[in-house]
Amino acid sequence: MCYYFFEVSTLKKIKKETLIILVAILIAAPISSVIIECYDYFVAMPKSYDKEYLEGYYEEWPILSWVLIVTFYKIAIYVIVGIPVTLLIDLATKLLRIRKNLKIYLFQLLLYSSVSITMLALLTKQLNFWSEIGTYEFLYIFIPVLLYFHILFVIRSKFRGSKKL
Repeated sequence: MCYYFFEVSTLKKIKKETLIILVAILIAAPISSVIIECYDYFVAMPKSYDKEYLEGYYEEWPILSWVLIVTFYKIAIYVIVGIPVTLLIDLATKLLRIRKNLKIYLFQLLLYSSVSITMLALLTKQLNFWSEIGTYEFLYIFIPVLLYFHILFVIRSKFRGSKKL
């Protein structure tokens, strides 16, 4: 007789949830990289650099190459930071026994936003990456986190055959 630590159905649920999280990461990383690079190219850089510098910069580093490089780094950050945070937020949602999709959505949105604010505070205050919190730094943290959350929420609702909000 073979005894399993988990039931087979529990293992299937864990595999399915892990796969959903990884798919959300693989979708969110390139999209957030494109959004941030477009913001960088059209809004932030024209104001802060002269035209000659920008022309030389994008001749050496085309935007698509830059997006691909940033995407690989984001995937690593999503896996190292995002998966544990997602599991903790899922555990908190389960422990509070929140059942309705609207309440789950608002609760998890609040938690993911608070994680974004915490990460922003850690990067600005503790590590001194930026002297002040500006729009650019704010978007660099919030776009990837909230985009990941929304993609994960939509994928989960499709797989669960969710009820309406």
